[in-house]
Amino acid sequence: MPATLRKQRQRCRCSRRGPRSLGALISARAGSACRQLSASSGSAAAARGEVREPGRADLSARRLRHAGNSPQAAAALPLLAERSAKPGRADLSARRLRHAGNSPQAAAALPLLAERSAEPGRADLSARRLRHAGNSPQAAAALPLLAERSAKPGRADLSARRLGMPATLRKQRQRCRCSRRGGCSFDEHYSNCGYSVALGTNGFTWEQINTWEKPTMDPAVPTGSFMMVNSSGRASGQKAHLLLPTLKENDTHCIDFHYYLSSRDRSSPGSLNVYVKVNGGPQGNPIWNVSGIVTEGWVKVELAISTFWPHFYQVIFESVSLKGHPGYIAVDEVRVLAHPCRKAPHFLRLQNVEVNVGQNATFQCIAGGKWSQHDKLWLQQWNGRDTALMVTRVVNHRRFSATVSVADTSQRSISKYRCVIRSDGGSGVSNYAELIVK
Repeated sequence: MPATLRKQRQRCRCSRRGPRSLGALISARAGSACRQLSASSGSAAAARGEVREPGRADLSARRLRHAGNSPQAAAALPLLAERSAKPGRADLSARRLRHAGNSPQAAAALPLLAERSAEPGRADLSARRLRHAGNSPQAAAALPLLAERSAKPGRADLSARRLGMPATLRKQRQRCRCSRRGGCSFDEHYSNCGYSVALGTNGFTWEQINTWEKPTMDPAVPTGSFMMVNSSGRASGQKAHLLLPTLKENDTHCIDFHYYLSSRDRSSPGSLNVYVKVNGGPQGNPIWNVSGIVTEGWVKVELAISTFWPHFYQVIFESVSLKGHPGYIAVDEVRVLAHPCRKAPHFLRLQNVEVNVGQNATFQCIAGGKWSQHDKLWLQQWNGRDTALMVTRVVNHRRFSATVSVADTSQRSISKYRCVIRSDGGSGVSNYAELIVK
């Protein structure tokens, strides 16, 4: 190796800032340096009589990235892919490929990298890393080969589930893995997420479906892995419950999920209800529900639950069958997110109310979010009784309030109450506040 290039390498290793320091030194010589390093390393090894390992590129992708995103550097990528460290393991991996930019030359190296997978059925260039190479035609051409080189039968590193899934759902599935405890994408068994099912009447219950492993010929069944109930042949009013683990949150958060209602004759298969049970108390009435429709694909719903530590709560999905209406009710992609919901309003803390016997008790529900005339607002009692509310004041475009009075209070009025709102994007529910009657 020429002395000049050796010094440049040494300075690069000793530099704190790495790529920037070397870029200042050899930015003008990036292209020639790449070729010269690659050629000189082989000739120097031959002169010393050393036997190099087959496929071991002296100029690795780690070093190539320091030469910048020049056309010459990108042109060296195919050669590096050929000179992999071991058969089936490309020294230039997709993680490092991104440093060479999204140039046509970089994308052209993808098929070769896919062939040189580390183990049979495990491509070093996985679907997670492929995204760094951009959405070029060459990148797309590598997908079939990656799918063939699956780690296990029926489980491709770039699986068919992800190949056939719309981009939005792929992103949601990736985010779901990063969500808090309580989220589940149902790629694995639901019990691994802490979920459980309650067996309904005559075996009516939620089932985990994976159409990639067990394909179905019924066009009314969606594709993918999800939880589903089949309402075909069921009597009206049969119920099945899917229970999430109990959650104890400290800060504002959001739960979202996707649901799917379908049938062969386009009639409603039944209804889907969502309950929020607090501190192991009664299930009460649902805070959100849908019925009487079929959906055109998956529909997203948000739940803004303002119950915080030390209190805990549990979300329950309930499917209810409808006689003479065969079909399917499905739930997928449940996430617990560490930020407020985008559409469902969040309630501020509901305060306890204390009155004397015979007086009227007034609760004030204050919510953060955008108010719509189509929103429904009500006061929900601990035992499930609901009282409709009307918005009395819009503070600004992001906050509104409503008040409700419990008239002529008595000892029988003593209970816990909470505010609930149903909007286009989902539902919001406040904490429980106590009505104290002296």
